Amino acid sequence: MAPIIQLADLFYKQNRNQDAERLYRRVLAIRERTLDARHPLLIMALSDLSLVCGEDRRTDEAYSLSKRAVGILEHRISVIVGNRSNGNIKDQRRFRSMLLDHVALAYEEKSGSDQMEETFRVAQLANASSAAQAVTGMAARFASGNDKLAAVVRERQELFQRWQSLDNSIVRIASEPPTDRRAKEGASLRAAFDDCSQHLDKLDAQIASEFPAYAELSNPKPLAVEAVQTLLAHVRGILLVNGDFFWQI
Repeated sequence: MAPIIQLADLFYKQNRNQDAERLYRRVLAIRERTLDARHPLLIMALSDLSLVCGEDRRTDEAYSLSKRAVGILEHRISVIVGNRSNGNIKDQRRFRSMLLDHVALAYEEKSGSDQMEETFRVAQLANASSAAQAVTGMAARFASGNDKLAAVVRERQELFQRWQSLDNSIVRIASEPPTDRRAKEGASLRAAFDDCSQHLDKLDAQIASEFPAYAELSNPKPLAVEAVQTLLAHVRGILLVNGDFFWQI
């Protein structure tokens, strides 16, 4: 897989966009066939193809691909952030450029309040900071004072470790030469990964329902425009700047 991606990147740098697109589509097809639909390796495959489409002024297709990549990243962050790990911060920093590219695409493709909400939300994802790590540590201390919550959090951490192990195994199988045996092993791993992901989603829903304060502290979501407006009800206005973009709330 790596040689294909390297050749595609070379074509892209040489402005041979058609050749690059052909290879990027091949990479995406292989990864869609061998990986879970929300696997992080799909993020770069979708992002690379979106970039080529955007340069060819096919902004509708570029936006659709980019939106799918952002959705996978958001889900990955929500899974990782509930654990004592700064993995979500690393993912946000790694994909910062992709997230800001999506802001630009959404600005072109959307309009009105939809444009404002989407660009504002994604721009917040791009702004990872060390403060998030401090919040995660605070949430862990918060859980230690409640036996029932602590038990649920431990269960989630153990499940997350299994999720990570399955994730790594799927990547290993996908990178090896295909054989019937590996195909069966890969299918078994993906089924186990899907089951593990569903259990994580259920645990997160349980935590959000039974321990909303902990859920809010351990997994803060990007603020909606309306929420910011409510918080700033007595302020005449505020200008939020992120690189080349700004929002007047």
